[in-house]
Order: sequence, then C-alpha cells, then structure tokens
Amino acid sequence: MECKIRKLTGEDLEKIYSIAQEVLKPLWSKKEYEYFLSQPSSFCWGVDDSEGLACFILTLLTGTEVDVVSIATRKDAQGKRWARNLLQNVLSLPGIEQAFLEVDPTNEPAVRLYLGTGFQVQGIRKKYYEGKKDAWLMKWIR
Repeated sequence: MECKIRKLTGEDLEKIYSIAQEVLKPLWSKKEYEYFLSQPSSFCWGVDDSEGLACFILTLLTGTEVDVVSIATRKDAQGKRWARNLLQNVLSLPGIEQAFLEVDPTNEPAVRLYLGTGFQVQGIRKKYYEGKKDAWLMKWIR
C-alpha cells in the first residue's frame, strides 16, 4: 500500500493507544494521548495501511517551534520509512524554524531516525523516563 498521510482525530485514539502499547516504553495513559489530539496547537498525523493505522506522530506547534511529543509505528509496519515521512512532513511546514524532542539513547531505530532527519544531540535530561532513565534532548534547526 502506498504511503497515505492523514490528519488524526479523537476517533483515532484507540488505534494510537494500541500502537503505543505495542512499541512504546514507558507508556502514557489514554488521557495523555487524548490531550495532545485535542490541542488546537497540535499537529497529529498518521499513515494507514491495509490493516488500519500503521504509524502516527503527535506534535505541538508553538510559534516557529515544534515539540515532537510521540512518534510510533506498528511492529508489523516498521521499516517502511513512514515515521520518517511523517517527521519530514512536520519539519517542512511553513514557518517552522526548529524542533526538539527527547529520546532514549538506547532506542537505536529512533536515534537513527532523528539523526537522519537532521536532529542533533543538545544535552541530557537526567532521569527523564520514569524518574530513572536519562534521555537525550535533540534539536533540529532549519
């Protein structure tokens, strides 16, 4: 199936949460995903395949800056570059000058994705994940 990107809505919450349960650690609550879907400043998009939602990105836009909140791909749909396409779509929005995110430095596929789209490590957030595990703070500048 060809990569088809679409805007996500509250109706996609269960599908988003299902993907998150499958691939993201630590896992947020449904209410947290619902919050990001409902924000007027959010940019939430996904890719569908024959099985339904295959990949999603949740971001918040603040002026010329993007906070990449969450990005995930169903296990059986990984390796198709859909996450990269979604991220590049966000970064190419008119007026976007920079973006930032936090990532687990041991999450090699995510680190490769972010480095491959021009993000650079800017620092470390100590005990960011569940108060135990450090995260890299990464930034992208146009």
